[in-house]
Amino acid sequence: MNTRITAALLSTLAIFLCLTAHAQTTEPETATLLPTAHGTVVDQFPFDGVANDLDRAFVVVELTNFEPVSETLGDRRGVTEFDLSSLAGRSIRRATLELIPSFIPVPDGTFVIPIEVRRYKGNGVLGLADFYRGTFVTTFDMRSLILGGINKLDLTKSVRYALSHQWTYLGLVLRTNIPAGVSFGAPALVITFN
Repeated sequence: MNTRITAALLSTLAIFLCLTAHAQTTEPETATLLPTAHGTVVDQFPFDGVANDLDRAFVVVELTNFEPVSETLGDRRGVTEFDLSSLAGRSIRRATLELIPSFIPVPDGTFVIPIEVRRYKGNGVLGLADFYRGTFVTTFDMRSLILGGINKLDLTKSVRYALSHQWTYLGLVLRTNIPAGVSFGAPALVITFN
């Protein structure tokens, strides 16, 4: 074989290997979305299934017996909405909801405390009607949360669904059916692109 041809082939191979190695070490592009609205929608005094209060300061998920009247319950559902308009036309590899619990009062004798996550087409503003909204996405165990740590939930399918249906805002409701509670700071939605 001609030495010039061999040198050209080896040079081409070296360039290819260098580009392949660089592509494998490059981190995928990510974006972090903060909520346009987040807080707690509350049904309390008396517990009747009708939301009657909003707290926009932080996200709380709680079902509580108010003593001494055990028939009076408080159902607090964490609600958050993310603006997806900057993601239109992008290919999503992964979407992760990051939650950082700031307070977890767990009752004695309770082994599993499910928190249900629901998604809905948001409008960028919290309202009392958000208490009822949403289609089931997933559940996670409150007892698995790490106080002050970042806890991650895979919401890839929900973000892809919202984008495919041209939702500007993705709303999420977090709720429980066990007498327990947890408080979160503002959640974040971390998007990894293809």
